[in-house]
Amino acid sequence: MNETTPWTPTNPPTEGVNDELERLHEKLDRLMNAVAILDRRRDELEDIVRDVMPAANGAVRVATHHLWELEQDGTLDLAREAASALGVAASTIDPDDLRALGAGAGRALHTVRTLTGPEVAAVSERTVAALQKARTGKPPGLFSLLWRLRRPHVRRGMWATLEILEGLGEGAHPVPVHADDRVPRARVGRPAAAPPRAAPRPAAVSGAPVAGAPTPPALAVAGRTVALDPDGFLNDPADWDRDVAVALAEAAGIGPLTDEHWNVLDFCRRDAGQSGAAPGLRRITKELDIPPADMYRLFPKGPGTLAARIAGLYKPKSCV
Repeated sequence: MNETTPWTPTNPPTEGVNDELERLHEKLDRLMNAVAILDRRRDELEDIVRDVMPAANGAVRVATHHLWELEQDGTLDLAREAASALGVAASTIDPDDLRALGAGAGRALHTVRTLTGPEVAAVSERTVAALQKARTGKPPGLFSLLWRLRRPHVRRGMWATLEILEGLGEGAHPVPVHADDRVPRARVGRPAAAPPRAAPRPAAVSGAPVAGAPTPPALAVAGRTVALDPDGFLNDPADWDRDVAVALAEAAGIGPLTDEHWNVLDFCRRDAGQSGAAPGLRRITKELDIPPADMYRLFPKGPGTLAARIAGLYKPKSCV
């Protein structure tokens, strides 16, 4: 039987101890290297901070000075008021209104560009000079005025003025005036001859009452007469068909009806059949995924109301 040598402090076991010590030394070396790297980076960071802090302090002083100036001249107060106004606008305006505003803003911007162009500016300068001359100069005689009418640019100016007045008149009263609605003017010095009596016929669209004949406005379609209310809507939606829609569109200055028009009109009739009321502009654009600008292109001057009228529905409670 073999006897093992007992462990004593003077005779420790050496098997595997050296390997463990080497591993510990390697770990200590890695830790020391990592600590050295961290020290170097800390030194670099301190150098950067020492270099940047003066510039940062200067930037803060400049920014503080500018803010103080903006506070003194009222710019910051204006910015706070503008932010408050934007907050109110955000709580009261929905995206559909913003899209409609953007559609109108494009046309308004085009008008502003036209009005601020060099040609319009030159015309404005000449107009101001002419007004000053007319205010200070002697008024011309009648013969002189008639003589000036022979000049082409004078006649061109009068024609441009009449075009502007006609545009203003159409904007103020968009209902088209038909030739049958015009009242003949009697000649001066002669009594106006009484017009011959004729059998009454339904007008295309007439919203104005005729003296002595309180007949409601009507629409003549394919040999039949369809009654309308004073706003141009059908008195009885059951009278509607596609021929009536075409006639209503022509009376409103729209035509011919395209697939885009019929897409909107068919949706309005379907939606009204389900909900019992004509859809507004917001619902049409949302359900059909149509930009408000396209609706204004298809149905100008109130697309929601105009689409309901041509679709043979009652007037919607809200055009939005």
